[in-house]
Amino acid sequence: MDSKDLRFEFSDLSFDEVNGPTEAEIAIGIEADIVILDGSTEILREPRFEVLLLAKELNRWLVTRTGSEFTADLGMVRENLGMVRITETAAGWVVSSDLSGLRSEARDFKQVEAAVRDFVASVAQQVAAVGYDPQLSTTP
Repeated sequence: MDSKDLRFEFSDLSFDEVNGPTEAEIAIGIEADIVILDGSTEILREPRFEVLLLAKELNRWLVTRTGSEFTADLGMVRENLGMVRITETAAGWVVSSDLSGLRSEARDFKQVEAAVRDFVASVAQQVAAVGYDPQLSTTP
């Protein structure tokens, strides 16, 4: 992996906050420490972040995207709706966070898409490994 790669990483996956059997309760309750990196620059570092909920939102965006930008809709658990944004600029696609005020370098969409797909697949794999169905649809 190139040191200038865009990466969505997480660690310390926790199921402690899962308070019920519904898809929403599971998505909100599965947390991990998250960091979004552009090379060595931290765009976002947040402990105990709802990674499955973010993965579901990002996956839905990739599946249904028609040139639109992404803003994480975590309003049911977070006040700041701009925790993670993916926007198109004249120079390319940028990943940013309103929380940190930082943004990645502009990149080709394929680079952003690859980072998002890697994150979604990793979350799904780790969640499924402990017996939860991540319910990440690949169709609209």
